[in-house]
Amino acid sequence: MWSMLSEVGDFLWRTLFDHSGTCLCHDASFPRKTKPMTTSEGRDVMPSGVGYDTTRERPAGFFITPDTAPAGLSVRRPRWVVPTFLVLFATCSAVADRWSLPMTHRYGRVLLSLAEAPTGVFGKQASVAVRPFFFVLVVLFAILISGPVLRRIRLLVTTVAVFSVLMLATDLALTRIAMLGGPSPFGATGNMVAGLDGVGALAVGIFTTATLPPGVVVRTERRRPSQDVLLLGLAVAIAGVASWAISRYWHKTLDEVARTPLLGGVASVLVIFFGVFPVVLYLLDMARRRTRRRRAQGGLQSVGVLVPARNEAGLIADCVRAIDRAAAGYPARCAVYVIENGSSDGTYDEACEAVAQAQHVGGTVLRCEPKGKAHALNSGLRHVAEDVVLRIDADTLITESVLHGLARHFGDPAVGGASGMPLPRVQASWICRMRAIEIYYQVGFKRTGYNAVDVIGVLPGALVAYRRDLLIKLNGFAEGVNGEDADMTMRVGRLGYRIVSDRSVRAYTEMPSTFAYLREQRMRWARGTYHMLARNKSGIVMLQGMRCIWMLPWAGFIMFRRLMVLPFAATGLLLIALNHSTSPLREVAAGGAVLLGVQLIQMAGCMLILGDPRLIADIPGYLVFRLIVSFFALETLFSLAFQPRPSRRGQPRPISWPEFLLLRRQQLSGVPLRETSASEERLKQQKSYLWRKSRYQ
Repeated sequence: MWSMLSEVGDFLWRTLFDHSGTCLCHDASFPRKTKPMTTSEGRDVMPSGVGYDTTRERPAGFFITPDTAPAGLSVRRPRWVVPTFLVLFATCSAVADRWSLPMTHRYGRVLLSLAEAPTGVFGKQASVAVRPFFFVLVVLFAILISGPVLRRIRLLVTTVAVFSVLMLATDLALTRIAMLGGPSPFGATGNMVAGLDGVGALAVGIFTTATLPPGVVVRTERRRPSQDVLLLGLAVAIAGVASWAISRYWHKTLDEVARTPLLGGVASVLVIFFGVFPVVLYLLDMARRRTRRRRAQGGLQSVGVLVPARNEAGLIADCVRAIDRAAAGYPARCAVYVIENGSSDGTYDEACEAVAQAQHVGGTVLRCEPKGKAHALNSGLRHVAEDVVLRIDADTLITESVLHGLARHFGDPAVGGASGMPLPRVQASWICRMRAIEIYYQVGFKRTGYNAVDVIGVLPGALVAYRRDLLIKLNGFAEGVNGEDADMTMRVGRLGYRIVSDRSVRAYTEMPSTFAYLREQRMRWARGTYHMLARNKSGIVMLQGMRCIWMLPWAGFIMFRRLMVLPFAATGLLLIALNHSTSPLREVAAGGAVLLGVQLIQMAGCMLILGDPRLIADIPGYLVFRLIVSFFALETLFSLAFQPRPSRRGQPRPISWPEFLLLRRQQLSGVPLRETSASEERLKQQKSYLWRKSRYQ
């Protein structure tokens, strides 16, 4: 215990007073002092090409690829759909707000009657707040989605039914708690809980109605250590005690801070917990870092670098040269495989010339049909003979720390995948600076903390390494869907292997510099989250580690929470402008604290200690960035296909969940399947069906 505290203190001293390890991208219009990053293998050198905006000289719409909108899983919608939805929602909510007090009193009497509680339990300032607004939200969703009428009715009925049940159950529980002196269902805490009920209900409605990829079944082959569960419980306990202590002894300071816009409600224990919990996880990962390094055995393994390239002329040569320089100091074999897939420029010739001129790395240039990035990766994977497969984008420049930094993690036989921080090549544009803040916060801080309990849900496709045998065992990357990087991360984790994110390993990659490019990227990422959740939802039922049990539902919660930011923000502004809102402004501020306020405080500390302190001045602009990203997330939701699935005549019917769980229980217990030969044959047919549909056995 004392050694753990000593390591934590030593790390804090180094990060606060020694910034020699900071490696920042720079350019002429946004100057930064760049210091090389010292590693145990040598001194990192900034790759040539960093600071050059690669998007300026490329043709318009260059970012449109076969992965932009997978056939059968997305539909093209007019640009006016989301603005129309926002206007209608804000207007209808403003009208519904006029009846907020009568609805509050009537619903309150129902709760008092069901809970057998005395009058006056709810206090003076009671409001149903978001509850009627959510019903308006669901009705408008059902009207504006793209699909047949029956699908829309199904979405409406399912979501409303689930929300009604959750809302009534939680409100009754809070009513009984209020009788004991706890929070009221119509107070700040109660209305935040109602908002969580709405997020869960919307998720159930979407995933039971939208056309999404079929799920896959992945069998665990490595036993997961129980230490991760114990550490997660310890982190929750520490964060809970710390949150209670902070709210108890610093309540006066918190009340002062709560008066700041978007920070109202920080005095709530729940809001404090959301702020303290990631910090506790980060400190636990610091304490475990040396233990994991001691566990690593053997030398560095051979590495094969997969680089899918489509219309990357002018970029692919710099990428190959950066790999060649990184391989110069790498003791094991290193090879590069460039997969050109449907380029209309000189990508193939430039790649061939760059590979031929490489001095420290062998390689080859392959060609495949233009069926998407996953197809290109699978085509290259067939030629890889090395132990570790490093996947990067053609616009990514790796540093000399990448090969050593990622390969060393595979000395631990329990590690199946590893990644670092893909930073922007330039920070000239406002969008790139927002992305830099996001990467330092999400990857450098939060994802590093997730290392402690092995719950990382995605490793970025721009910089990620896996064991080759695991990729082969999983039949490669999922084709015909978005988010193949998150899907592969989840499937490797479901096998029982650890997923590692190393913030000391850095590369530099192209980031959107225009809103059109940002829109295409964010819609593809958001759709990839839907696809990843749909394909791996069986991991929750199969209890395949905390990555599935906790991180999968949490990823869905974050996604649907983001969908609600913009509609409720527009409604709040309209109610304030009309000056007749009966919703307490403190409750609205509390919701803002949960959604944005806590993150802003964490970001400032992250930039100061782990990232670039100069980016602190840009953090207020991140509020606008989040609203823009939320708008694109809404567009993604309306672009989902809500069409009936095609007929499966001639194909085996997918096995039902009760049948699967029964067969799985019999197999694990060793019960012979003589009397269930028909069911056993169905299970074999289901395996074959899943293999054909998702390229996974």
